[in-house]
Amino acid sequence: MEKVIRFIYRGGLGNQLFEYAAMLYIKKNFPEVKIIPDFGEYYYDCFHNGIGIQKIFHTDFAGEINKIEYFRKSYNKKESKVHRIARIAWYKLSGYKTFYNSAIITPNKMAKVIDSNQKMIFAGFFQNDTFASAIKKDLQRDLIQYASLGADNDGLLARIKERYSISLHIRRGDYIGLPLYDVFNGTEYYQRAISYFKIKYHNPVFVIFSDDIPWVKENLIIGCDCEYVDWNNGVDSFKDLIVMSHCAHNIIANSSFSWWGAWLNQNPAKIVISPQNWFIGKTSDEVVPCDWLRFDN
Repeated sequence: MEKVIRFIYRGGLGNQLFEYAAMLYIKKNFPEVKIIPDFGEYYYDCFHNGIGIQKIFHTDFAGEINKIEYFRKSYNKKESKVHRIARIAWYKLSGYKTFYNSAIITPNKMAKVIDSNQKMIFAGFFQNDTFASAIKKDLQRDLIQYASLGADNDGLLARIKERYSISLHIRRGDYIGLPLYDVFNGTEYYQRAISYFKIKYHNPVFVIFSDDIPWVKENLIIGCDCEYVDWNNGVDSFKDLIVMSHCAHNIIANSSFSWWGAWLNQNPAKIVISPQNWFIGKTSDEVVPCDWLRFDN
């Protein structure tokens, strides 16, 4: 009997990219398993700006994504709730067994689950460097190369091309008021990271990304040249991630979005600074590559 994994996608773009990397890892290492990408969660929840994998990588499920986006716009809240309940019931009746984050977060745990089950649902965020690193060449091959990212982004990239550029990402928005994610003690982590690069390089330029640029301008001391990126909004927000990847170096938040901006940076001499603590009570050991610097936060 054929083994099947229904692979649930959920969350914003950064989490989707972790999920995509894990799915490609399974395809490559378990070719006998049939994998069904499942975007059903997006029928009734936009998760920031909807599905965005196809804006970063060439994929073979653009048709499925377009269908989800079409139906999501036409559903009302009541119909969406009915759809979700029916979907979960159908999985159970079809004999699927669901596995969440902790059961499938590492390659070894994932292999055990696949070996001992027939019909599986994988529903995790897969925030683990191992999967992406194992298929790094595949991801780099499939990365979309944009001839233009629009006038504002193209102008910015031209201005920083020959300079020591450092992307800096501060995520506030949905993290405010969520104790699990609020791991920063004010701006100290960012000030230390800024100082590190100002000492290391002459005349660097910091490229600032945030969902709260006014707060950053008021609270963060840069003390040298900087650019505030405040024009990539809504369906264009993915462009922030791409511009991050074109900076020479990166300072990331405890965010899968800026993690991917730094990971996709192909500068062989890049320096990435990440927070030591990813969530409250959880270090970044599993998430962050071993060659990235980790500063206390």
